[in-house]
Amino acid sequence: MNDIERQVLEIIGEDVESPDVFTAGTDAFDHLRAAVNDGIQELCALTGTYTQTYHLTMLDDRQFYRVFSQTDYFGYPVEVWDRTLHYKLDQTALPSVSDASGYGLDASGPPTFYGQLGQDVLWFWPFGGNGGRVLEIRAVMIPREYTEDTDPLRVRGNHLRAAAHFAASEMFAARGDARRATEHIGKYLETAGLMSLQAQYAERMYAQPRGSWRWSAR
Repeated sequence: MNDIERQVLEIIGEDVESPDVFTAGTDAFDHLRAAVNDGIQELCALTGTYTQTYHLTMLDDRQFYRVFSQTDYFGYPVEVWDRTLHYKLDQTALPSVSDASGYGLDASGPPTFYGQLGQDVLWFWPFGGNGGRVLEIRAVMIPREYTEDTDPLRVRGNHLRAAAHFAASEMFAARGDARRATEHIGKYLETAGLMSLQAQYAERMYAQPRGSWRWSAR
């Protein structure tokens, strides 16, 4: 049992040293661990505090690249740099580029725009004649589900407590205790500094990315 799981048991009133039903291998413990994993993944997705940097070598006349991570899940890029020309690419939507440029009429030159399609495809514009160009991409990552007590947790500081409140909310909801579930989802948002999301929280969506880094042209 890790630190977050212990905090959840304390919140829901279980004996941490000698839990009643939350012992390894039981359905109750599996539900507890799944709830903590959900909290950690949502925190990383919303706060962007867990990032990795990758250097992408472009292929000539290739616009689309599929991204895989062998360690965690790819979330979304936050910065894309052309280190050779010393500038940052702007993020936009593919239809915007198409409308402004007459898509396909002139796709040559160093890329100035990038975007994301679905969960694991990045695209760049322009893309012609860029074989060998290297882009530096800093991306938010979503940690894979931990399965062992000794697995690293990708949250620190107040986010540890926030993840515990998130999981506790799910545990209370599973018991049918809507009042306490709502109470602890509020504490989760407050502890994580996400109170501005409260109005939209009921409509939140979880990213489910796939797959160190591996890219393929598409």
